[in-house]
Amino acid sequence: EARRQFDEMRVAISRSTDKLVLLEAPNAPVLRELGVQRLPGHYTVAWDSLLELLRTEEMSEIEAVEGYLDEADDLLERGRWDQARRRNRRAFEFAAQIEDHALQREAQEQYIRIYLAQAGDHLNRDHLRDAYVLNRQANDLADAHGDPQVQDEVDEQLRAVRTAVQGKADALVDTAQAAADEHDYALAYRIAYTASELLDIMQDPSLQAQLDAATVAHGWQWGIQLLAEGPEAGVRLADLFRHLGEAMQRQQDLVGAQAAALLADRYRSLPHNEDLTQPQLARLIRYTEQYLQLLAPLNLDVSAF
Repeated sequence: EARRQFDEMRVAISRSTDKLVLLEAPNAPVLRELGVQRLPGHYTVAWDSLLELLRTEEMSEIEAVEGYLDEADDLLERGRWDQARRRNRRAFEFAAQIEDHALQREAQEQYIRIYLAQAGDHLNRDHLRDAYVLNRQANDLADAHGDPQVQDEVDEQLRAVRTAVQGKADALVDTAQAAADEHDYALAYRIAYTASELLDIMQDPSLQAQLDAATVAHGWQWGIQLLAEGPEAGVRLADLFRHLGEAMQRQQDLVGAQAAALLADRYRSLPHNEDLTQPQLARLIRYTEQYLQLLAPLNLDVSAF
């Protein structure tokens, strides 16, 4: 590989050029001794970029930049995202070397739109997490770029991603409710609880509240069903009420979170639907008293107990 690269460079520098090329590391002592940094018009270029520069010597520098941008557009249309970005960065680098600010801005706008196009492709294929991540990368670039039109494109795509995520959440909540209508509260709870994976795509307070509400409603109903089962249900009850407490804590339902935490502790520390020893019975009575005291200020219907 090293021999091939040197052969390519040997061929490239054998062409006629009006540029003096020094093949040294940018921090090489010899460059400091020669005072290269003080010479007007000097610049540092990577190996691949130097090859491209020497190959396009007969073209004007502006034509070379525009050619790279056209190649990036072609790669973009074919969905070859990484290659398009590499070609775009080559264009941006050359535009910076010739200090053409208009071409630099054009290259940077194309760079942002490559991320948007890739995000749009993932959105169309329902890969919402990838679409969101790429959109946020485009947003960071657009924010630094400072063009309102480009920022509007980024924001519009973000709204499309949010709409797609919300649509999935609504469908899952509806499916959970349909299961609950059939009194399959275990399934309803599992659907609502696992729907929170959508929050891994993007954090949204209103989406979190919607999913937490469904999780608590169906989870509480499932908990009531589990009470009629045997001792093996104790572990599930403890885990269930722990999860419900976490959901209510997120939604600032402090009394509900405390009540759920108390129930989780009860089923974690005492057997369910088994004969209790006298110390265990005394502990159960204390749990009951704490639970009633916690809920007393709420004036709930007797069915809540």
